[in-house]
Amino acid sequence: MFVIIVNHIERFPSIYDIITGRGLFWVSAAEGFFLISGLLIGYVYGPKFTKNAKKTTKKIWLRSGKLYLWSVFFTLLFTFWGISAGLPPGTKLDILQTNLSNLIYQTLTLQYVYGWADYWVHFVVFIFFAPLALYFIAKRKWWLILIASAAIWAFRGTSFNMGWQILFFFGIVAGYYLPVTEKKFKVMTKPLQKKISYLVVGIAVGAIIFNGILIYLSNLVKNSYSYVIFLPNFVSSTIILLNNFYSSTGTYFEKNILGIGRLSLDFICFIALYLVVRKYETQIANRTFGIFETLGKSPLFVYGLSAVILYPLHIWMVSLPSNVFYNFILDTAVLAFIYLAARYRKHVIDVAKNMTSKIREYTTVHDKKEAGLSNE
Repeated sequence: MFVIIVNHIERFPSIYDIITGRGLFWVSAAEGFFLISGLLIGYVYGPKFTKNAKKTTKKIWLRSGKLYLWSVFFTLLFTFWGISAGLPPGTKLDILQTNLSNLIYQTLTLQYVYGWADYWVHFVVFIFFAPLALYFIAKRKWWLILIASAAIWAFRGTSFNMGWQILFFFGIVAGYYLPVTEKKFKVMTKPLQKKISYLVVGIAVGAIIFNGILIYLSNLVKNSYSYVIFLPNFVSSTIILLNNFYSSTGTYFEKNILGIGRLSLDFICFIALYLVVRKYETQIANRTFGIFETLGKSPLFVYGLSAVILYPLHIWMVSLPSNVFYNFILDTAVLAFIYLAARYRKHVIDVAKNMTSKIREYTTVHDKKEAGLSNE
C-alpha cells in the first residue's frame, strides 16, 4: 500500500524512489496486492468454507457486492468531477466520451472504470469466483484451480482480468495450504532452510539489481546517446548490447498482460519478501513504528481513501514545482494523512455514531414535546 500510494502520486524524483522504483521494474507492488489478497482469501475463508460453505460464500459475495457498489460510485464520481473540473486528458485514464445513458451502462457492467480506485473492478470479479476455488480446494482438487487458472492466463490475449487472475487464484491455493507449507519448511534442517532462503532471496535481489542497471542504461542511451558512443568501444558496445536486450525482452515483462517473465519473477519476489518479513517481522514493525502494519490492516479503506485524495491532488499539483524536496514533502504529507485516517478510523467512526445517536435522541425528545404541546 505504501508503494502503491507513492507511485500513484506520481511526483518524481522523490526520496521514496529508492523504495518504490517508480513502478518501472519488472515487478511492482500491484502484483503483490493481488497475490496477498488471494492468499488471505484462502487462509481466512478456506477453513471456514469447509465448515459452512453456504455462510462463507454469502459473506464473500457480500464483500464482492460492496466492492462493486464502491467501484461504480467512484467511477461516476471521478468522471463527473473530472468533466466539471476540466481535468487534462491522460491524467489517469481518459474520461469516456459518450452520452450519459451509455456511460452509466458501461460503468454498471464494469466495462468502464475511471480514477485511482480502478483495481476494485478486478477484485469484484475475482472475489465473486473465489467460492468456486474454495469448493475445489475443499474437495482436495486444488490442482484443478491451478490448471484452470494457468489455462486462462495462457489465452489471456490483451485481457487484464484473464492475465492477473492467476496471481489471485494461485494466491488462494497458497493461502489455504500456508500453515501446512510453513510446518513442512520448519521441519527441514536449518542448513537446508538457509540454502532455500538464500537461493530465493538471492535470485530476487539479483534480478532487481540487474533490472535496475538495465533501466539506468536504457535512460542513458535514450537521453545521452552522443555521450555513450564516445566511451571506450568495449564499454559503449556493452551498454548498447544490454539496452537492446532490455528492449527485446520487454514483452516478457509487460505489466498489463502479465508476461511470463514478470509472472515468474512476481512469484519469486513474493516468496523472497515473505521469507524476509516472517524472519524479521518484529524488527520491521518496530523500526517502521507500525506504519506499514496500519496501512496493511485496512488495505481497501486505505486504497479507497488514497483514490479520493489523489484525484483533486493531481488537479492541484499541476501548478506546483517538481523537485526532490517538494515531492518528498508532498508524498510524506499524503502518506501521513492516510496513515492517521487508518490509525484512528475506528475512533472517528465511534464518534460519528455517538453524535448520530445523540442527534436522534434529541430529535425524538423534541418531537415528543411538540406532540404533547399539540395535544394540550
